[in-house]
Amino acid sequence: MLHGPLALPIVSYAVPIMLTSVLQLLFNAADLIVVGRYCGSIAVAAVGSTGAIINLIINLFFGLSVGAGVAVAHGIGSREDGVPHRAYRTANGGAQRPVPDGHRCSVCCGHPGSNVHA
Repeated sequence: MLHGPLALPIVSYAVPIMLTSVLQLLFNAADLIVVGRYCGSIAVAAVGSTGAIINLIINLFFGLSVGAGVAVAHGIGSREDGVPHRAYRTANGGAQRPVPDGHRCSVCCGHPGSNVHA
């Protein structure tokens, strides 16, 4: 991307991202079809209302991973000692923290009458 025209590298970078979004939409549509066929209208409403939230969370983490990659690449390009390692440790530590927190929240905040563990 440093030499020559920019259009082809930008398009080749953007196409997989667009295809990922299309796959997410198809996955959500398949969920709606299956739930609508076997579970009823209330379940379809629940799945339909959470589709946007799930896509938001997926795109948030996708953006964070791209940002971490940019920070590491910038550190490698600067050729300063320790910069890529610090960027990697920061990104890796930030990615590992939400997993136990999310698990703790789902266990503590889950509805006692729901079939979460079934």
